[in-house]
Amino acid sequence: MKKNILSKIFAGVLVGAMALSFVGAAPADSLEGALLGSDSPAGENTVYVMTGADGTAEKLIATRSVIEALPEGKDKLPLCDSDGNTVERGGLEALLPVSMKISCRLDGKEISPEKLIGKSGRVTLRFDYENLCRTEAEVNGKTEEIYVPFAVMTGLMLDNSVFSNVEISSGKLLSDGSRTIALGLALPGMQENLGLDRDAVEIPDYVEVSADTENFSLPMTLTAVTGSFLDSEELDSFSGLDNLGSAAAQLNSAMEQLLGGSSELYTGLCTLLEKAGALSAGAGKLAEGLSELDANSAALNSGAGSVFGSLLSMADKQISAAGLSASALTPDNYAEVLSGLIASLDETAVYEAALGQVTAAVEAQRETVRAAVTEAVRAQVEAKVREAAQAQLRESVEAKVRENEPEIRAGVTDTVRGQVQAKVQEAARETVLSGVLEKLGLTREEYESKGALEKAVIDKAVDLKMNSAEVQEQISQKTEAQMQTGEVQATIESQTEAYIQKLVEENMQSQEAQAGLEAAVKENTEAQMQTAQAQSAIEENTELQIKKLIADNMASEEVRSKLEAAAEGAQSLIELKAGLDGYAGFYYGLLTYTNGVSTAAAGARALNGGVPALMEGVTALKDGAGELSDGLVKFKAQGVGPLTEVLSGELGGFGARLRACAEAAEDYLSGTPLESLNGQVNFIYRSEEIE
Repeated sequence: MKKNILSKIFAGVLVGAMALSFVGAAPADSLEGALLGSDSPAGENTVYVMTGADGTAEKLIATRSVIEALPEGKDKLPLCDSDGNTVERGGLEALLPVSMKISCRLDGKEISPEKLIGKSGRVTLRFDYENLCRTEAEVNGKTEEIYVPFAVMTGLMLDNSVFSNVEISSGKLLSDGSRTIALGLALPGMQENLGLDRDAVEIPDYVEVSADTENFSLPMTLTAVTGSFLDSEELDSFSGLDNLGSAAAQLNSAMEQLLGGSSELYTGLCTLLEKAGALSAGAGKLAEGLSELDANSAALNSGAGSVFGSLLSMADKQISAAGLSASALTPDNYAEVLSGLIASLDETAVYEAALGQVTAAVEAQRETVRAAVTEAVRAQVEAKVREAAQAQLRESVEAKVRENEPEIRAGVTDTVRGQVQAKVQEAARETVLSGVLEKLGLTREEYESKGALEKAVIDKAVDLKMNSAEVQEQISQKTEAQMQTGEVQATIESQTEAYIQKLVEENMQSQEAQAGLEAAVKENTEAQMQTAQAQSAIEENTELQIKKLIADNMASEEVRSKLEAAAEGAQSLIELKAGLDGYAGFYYGLLTYTNGVSTAAAGARALNGGVPALMEGVTALKDGAGELSDGLVKFKAQGVGPLTEVLSGELGGFGARLRACAEAAEDYLSGTPLESLNGQVNFIYRSEEIE
């Protein structure tokens, strides 16, 4: 029977079961070193195949347990450990399960990945997988060569600003509003292993993702390969398929297990995003630490000023003890006062000459110093303006969004009502089915063992009862009762608020909002830069830098050597002046440092303010995992029933083939260096970015 729809349903159920058997096997981070250790989400025994943009393998990275199992040697492909160190071990390349080829088409025409960058149109990315592992097995009394069964899942994260109208040949599409997650599944070699005619049932051995693109670019893709989706012990009942109804029940039980594990689907792909929590904590600590340091700057400046005052007081006493008369020294006049004393004692005026040369050289650089100081002040002003503008923008956007809060709450309420009603209907159907079976004198086990025709008659009776006015009224009443519970109302409130905050973040990140924000920041920054306060800060810091440069140069070895040649009577004052110059350089440098701390603190606060947007993206991905779980529930309800008819009608010879596939998977690493790992080895393929 060509293209039999029931056969296709069976193929879909089988593919789905295989796909979810390796949930959580693929790492999401793009860093080759930091996240490829034993704590990788893929597990301890993992091999990472780093490929080019066309899927060609270029390098292997393995976890410690895999490397330690390999003998000494060397393959064509370089092998590295999780720290990026090259490892002289061999034999791993021959154990790779599949090879991958990535091809591209733009508007129906073949195109190389590098030429696709920046292009626009209808793009198709095709992932072809070739099964590299074959073995001999006994199938229905005959020796056949079969492929070791591997399930291959490829994941792409597509930016919705670059891609739209996304389609996938065999897999699932999920979206959080700003990104679309494409998860594709293929089983290379299973078509041949099961002996199926492609005109009747086609098991995919490739994945195609098509989309409309603007200015094409693509980050890495991740492909997870596993041979652990078939268990020979669980397939014992399929050896003869004598009891097809029991086989369907086992498949139904497997679906229940898949439903329980579906919440972990994105664990591997979202690891990097889940690190956002650590980033948030780190950014907060950085901002907190710099703010605390900034708060102590005044005390630090005051302490340094007090030390400077003490040194000047000691210098006053030294001058007085020498019998000289001079004004009291201050940070601003000490150089002038001591210069006058030195000049009065040294007729050659060595010090004055040196001071004049240094001052002239420094003054020649005044405009350069002023320009650097102006940019530093501008950065500090812009950080404060941006912080205030972002807060004002958020307040305005949230107020605008909340104008539509009644409509949002109504939409959320309708969605929740549909979910509650579905659960009530499912419970009602179970109750009706139990009642019908009781009237027929049947147990649930007897019902499950019935043939397709008998079950169809019973199910028809259940449908009639479910469609009665009485049952429909009960469903309606129970649904309304559930809707009034505190739990459901709390769910509505929580989802409403989450959606409002999502809309706020989307509007905050819109091109219009960001353009307005940048324009406001630029305008207000320029306005603030023209204020007397900003201009005063520029002048003050410019003078501080000029004084520091003069003091540093006067304290240099070159100037010191000139001063030491002065008259003996001025020697002590020269040394005193040089010492004070050295401390003055430290003092004015400290003032510059504390000003820099203030600028850094403002920047850290701005960084910390941007972390919530990243956390919002993490939440959206987790919501997508929930949507996938709901899809599996629907898949179970719509697929397992038709599957029973397929098992009883067309697929009586699959037991032995499935068993042979399972045994081939279990023996895949037997007799190889990785045999000691009990077959628990995951393979992750990471393709190079196309951007």
